[in-house]
Amino acid sequence: MISLTTLPESFWGYALKTAAHTLNRVPSKAVESTPYELWRGRKPSFSYFKIWGCEAYVKRLMTSSKLEPKSDKVIFVGYPKETRGYEFYHPSDNKIFVARNGTFLEKEFLSTITSGRKVDLEEIREPQEEVPIVLEHEQRDQAIEPQTTQDIPRRGDVMICKVDTDDNIANPLTKPLGKLKHEGHTRSMGIRPMPDWP
Repeated sequence: MISLTTLPESFWGYALKTAAHTLNRVPSKAVESTPYELWRGRKPSFSYFKIWGCEAYVKRLMTSSKLEPKSDKVIFVGYPKETRGYEFYHPSDNKIFVARNGTFLEKEFLSTITSGRKVDLEEIREPQEEVPIVLEHEQRDQAIEPQTTQDIPRRGDVMICKVDTDDNIANPLTKPLGKLKHEGHTRSMGIRPMPDWP
């Protein structure tokens, strides 16, 4: 456990205590019930288990100003014996404290473990010969003419057409308008409202 973290070897006691805490609650093939079940008479909860040595953010109790950060970056080192919560190590203060809640960065911790170590891709990649890419483009003398179609929607005895003029800035049939403005525009165009269906 210690070899996978950035913590010094002086934290071996916390690692051992956390391993014992975990093993007392995890079932195994050799024994039907866990020591926790035998002692307490109920099954343990696994929802609070966290990865030992992962970084976390713990909210500060008090901040002296509004511009200071509201949480500190700490390292999870175990579970306290008599209270609920987690034990955290604050590297800058060199202190261990207990807090009930924290935001654990377990995914980031797992991604550094699976990669083995943080290695730049420059070290792994072998130099390759660069091959220039040549694009050949043929110019055609023919231009494609744009095709325009004019759809004229019909409704009953009224024909609606779009008239392109400089005065026609917005088309009242396609522009979203309020109810009163829409009724006024359609009335001025001679469009009768459709009666409501029963």
